[in-house]
Amino acid sequence: MESLVMRSLLAGSTQPTNLLPGDKVSAGYDHYWINTGDEILVCTEEANAAWLESHGTKGEKTGVLVCQWFAFCACIIILMIYAYHTWKATSGWEEVYVCCVELIKVLMEIYHEFDHPCTLYLSTGNWILWLRYGEWLLTCPVILIHLSNITGLKNDYNKRTMWLLVSDIGCVVMGVTAALCYDYKKWIFYCLGLCYGSNTYFHAAKVYIEGYHTVPKGHCRNVVRLMAWCFYMAWTMFPILFLVGPEGLGKLSGYGSTILHTVADVLSKQLWTLLGHHLRVKIHEHIIIHGNLTKTMKVTVAGEDKEVEEMVDSTEEGAKDNGTSALAGRESFIIMRDRMKQKGIEVRASLGGKKGDDVELESGRVILAVTDISMVDVFRQAFTALPAAIELVPALGVDNTVALVQQAMAMGGLDCVLLHPDFLKDAGTPQGLLPRLRSAGIKVLAYGWTPSGPYREMIEKSGVDGWLEGPSWGQGVNIDQLAVLLARVQHVKRMANMMGMMNPMMMSMMANAGMAGTHHMATMMNALNPMQAQQGSMASSPGITQPATPSASAARGAMSNAASEAAMQSFGGGTISVNSSAMSNGGGGMANGSMGLKAGSMGSEPGAAGLGMNGMAMNGMGGGMGMSGMGGMGMSGMGGSMGRNAMDGSMGMNAMGGGMGMNAMGGGMINGMGGGMINGMGGSMGNMGGAMMNGAGVNPLYSTNHTQPTTPASASPAPASPGPGAVAPLGEAEMLQQLMNEINRLKRELGE
Repeated sequence: MESLVMRSLLAGSTQPTNLLPGDKVSAGYDHYWINTGDEILVCTEEANAAWLESHGTKGEKTGVLVCQWFAFCACIIILMIYAYHTWKATSGWEEVYVCCVELIKVLMEIYHEFDHPCTLYLSTGNWILWLRYGEWLLTCPVILIHLSNITGLKNDYNKRTMWLLVSDIGCVVMGVTAALCYDYKKWIFYCLGLCYGSNTYFHAAKVYIEGYHTVPKGHCRNVVRLMAWCFYMAWTMFPILFLVGPEGLGKLSGYGSTILHTVADVLSKQLWTLLGHHLRVKIHEHIIIHGNLTKTMKVTVAGEDKEVEEMVDSTEEGAKDNGTSALAGRESFIIMRDRMKQKGIEVRASLGGKKGDDVELESGRVILAVTDISMVDVFRQAFTALPAAIELVPALGVDNTVALVQQAMAMGGLDCVLLHPDFLKDAGTPQGLLPRLRSAGIKVLAYGWTPSGPYREMIEKSGVDGWLEGPSWGQGVNIDQLAVLLARVQHVKRMANMMGMMNPMMMSMMANAGMAGTHHMATMMNALNPMQAQQGSMASSPGITQPATPSASAARGAMSNAASEAAMQSFGGGTISVNSSAMSNGGGGMANGSMGLKAGSMGSEPGAAGLGMNGMAMNGMGGGMGMSGMGGMGMSGMGGSMGRNAMDGSMGMNAMGGGMGMNAMGGGMINGMGGGMINGMGGSMGNMGGAMMNGAGVNPLYSTNHTQPTTPASASPAPASPGPGAVAPLGEAEMLQQLMNEINRLKRELGE
């Protein structure tokens, strides 16, 4: 042994000399060793043995300690945040686990980074930081599990999760193997690790793209974008540091490599998991407030078209309610819901939120559709306890319910129909009870909803206007909830009546303004139609055959386009008669009023074009001036002239079959015999219970399989262009917008 050592050491030389035949020399970190076949003898100069004690300069060592203590403090602070959110909101296990492992790893690095077993010194002269690679194996798969379920809503993991895990573990294993090697095999395993890592990058990118389009727009999408930046920046640093560090080319000292690895760990673990946690909290809040509403959209990911479910709120067109039954049982949702309610935040009703502010309950009528007559006594007792007299009319089966709804509409109105969930099973067919009621503009509530009951998901996805919890075994009807639901329905009806009153007001303003701004006002009135249609004024659903009439806007609005687009065109001496639709205070069917225009004439002409009235006008001014209390004036041949000096060509109304128009002011009051101006105060006020239909009378409840005959209508003149200098009534537009916002808000509340 002594002779071998003497042969191998030569003062001032950096490589052994005087080797025997068969000896093999290999090089490591500034040292050499000789494989003699019997044993391995490491030979180096004394000056080159400093690597056994030092891994960089003192300045680098100080930098390492600063970075490591910073990472330690960051872990403590983030864990405190997670603990607070576990109490106040929610916190996933993935982020807590990763932060705890990182905390332990940093502590071990501070005191024992280059001691066994944190650092392994091999007989080949290589040394590797096993603590670093071991921590990667413990945390990286969990990070990718979190990534594959970025919203935190799914309990299962798909094939993409498996790809991420397999490729990541393969990358770490190849990296460790490359660090153990000292010759060309190092670079072979390094390249294999890059292949595994590239696959991880590819599948992670697909997750980020899909996740970006899944989360709600705005803040949540910005968080996803920031998470992607942190992920790719930090994870790209690791192969680069391996290449230039002690494990690879040796361009960085051990301390220098530790400093940069600590920075990468803070980005990829502490910061990334904190962002992921924040994203999940925001998604939970979105669902608790708006519900589990999504909209299907197509995105292209890596050249492949995929459908993703984008989270939206109730104002988004095409939103689909997926129900909250699968989420309401989660403790995190319950905790967050309770905390948000304590802060005064209005939460989703299906998650235990309130139904809105208190609204005064008035007397009314409700039809109870049941499958078992035994439930009637339970609800009679509950309705007796309400603060207002609500008439409860029981109905057994679909046909009986439809017949009673028709009778109630003819008798003065109906607040809503409260039905058993079994009636919702055929909600997707035109013959179902729910579509037939909704097409007639009837508000529909369902009872039997329970947090863990069998009907929960079906009720939430059916599209009913609201639902009542219970009754169930051991629990009766929730009186407070029932009162709030009925009060909300009545409140929406009152708001719809207010909107109906706006139509004749707009007509009157156009007349008194000298026809200025005609087209703009007509456009504003048309804008009211979809809003009234949303509140049930008029519905068009599969199986409902609408009559084809030449005049005006059939399918959606409560008021015919003829009442707005065929605006008054007579300038100078023209006489204009506006006969708006019936003003109804009941739930009956109502019809659009039309108006007739004839420029340059006053009085009546026999045979002038006009439509009589088909229906009833009670307690009204039915004939305009001087014909008090006259109803049912469908006098053919009079040309619809109503009252003294009424203009010819005025068109009457076609009220729906069985409908009743009460307090109707038809025909308008002629103001000014020579100037031809009119204050058209004909009521176009329809309540929420009734469906306003154009043309001939159509009853949606009974017209699912046949077409009603149509009545010819006189063609209305084309709308005139706005006059020069016409000014739009901005004040009224703002008022209409406020009313629209209020109705949309109430509609969302009833959608609970």
